[in-house]
Amino acid sequence: MPEISGGIPSLETFVNNHRDYHYGGTCYVLNSNLKLLLQAVGFACYHIKLGNEHIGIIVHIADDRYYVDCGAAAPFFKPVRFETDAHNISSFGGDRVHLLPEEPQQHQYKYVRYIQDKQSGKTWHFDSRQPYQIQDFYSIVSESNRPGTTFMTILRCQLYQTKNERSLSLVNNKFGIRYASGETAVRTLTSVQEIQQVLADEFKLPRLPVAEAIAVLETLEVDLRRNIRRSGLL
Repeated sequence: MPEISGGIPSLETFVNNHRDYHYGGTCYVLNSNLKLLLQAVGFACYHIKLGNEHIGIIVHIADDRYYVDCGAAAPFFKPVRFETDAHNISSFGGDRVHLLPEEPQQHQYKYVRYIQDKQSGKTWHFDSRQPYQIQDFYSIVSESNRPGTTFMTILRCQLYQTKNERSLSLVNNKFGIRYASGETAVRTLTSVQEIQQVLADEFKLPRLPVAEAIAVLETLEVDLRRNIRRSGLL
């Protein structure tokens, strides 16, 4: 199966890369493949666009629509029945997401995220009944892959471990843990080897090509090794 144009890998490539290298992906990669899985097992679903940058999924069951999202690095652990429950909250340890009606008769809603009672990121507006095809996101994906944009300037991993009541975050050489109680701990990693060890031991991603990723960032003028040295390391 060939690569999908627009910078989004095919399902076969996505599965092979996860198996061989423990790759994940952005919201475009994760949610586009999740939608394929949902459709393959019989669900009626379609993509929606949140703001002009995020891709989500609506699953249509009987007269209800559910919001599904595994690509926002946010605490979505189950489908959200947002059209009939305006007070729903998807939350974990002080991190919560609200899907709120704006003009429900016109199917207009908004996505708002708070961390420790402060809004995190933009408010995303969306039309719950407006379906999009993956091709509609190609230009957005292309823009997000340009050198200097967010996805091209960080080494980023996020993992919720609900059984352990904690959430793990790696941003470059900062390793953070948020517990279900709301308590947080941040550790500065002081070598490439330490980053690799954290990804292997804590995230269970030993195959990620960390050194190679850091080398690519350096070609994009993001000197992660210099940040590490400033932390007192190499």
